[in-house]
Amino acid sequence: MTANDGRRGTRFTLYHLLRALLALHALLTTPLILSRLESEEEARSTYVFEMNGLASDEQTDEKVQQNTAGQAQQAMQS
Repeated sequence: MTANDGRRGTRFTLYHLLRALLALHALLTTPLILSRLESEEEARSTYVFEMNGLASDEQTDEKVQQNTAGQAQQAMQS
C-alpha cells in the first residue's frame, strides 16, 4: 500500500483554516454591523435643534457694552 492509501493529495492546510475562519467571522459580524449602520441613520434623522431664545452676536455685543459701561460708572461713583 502507498502512504496515501489511494486518497488524493488534498489536505486541510493553514490557508484553508484562515479562509474558513474569515468566512465564519464575516457571517457572524455582518448582521451586527448592518444593524448599527441602520440605527445611526435613524439617529441622525431624528435630531432637531430649537433655536428659540438664542441671542444674536449684536445683542450679545450690546449687553457686553452696557455691562462695561455700567461697571465704569460704578467705578467713577465709588
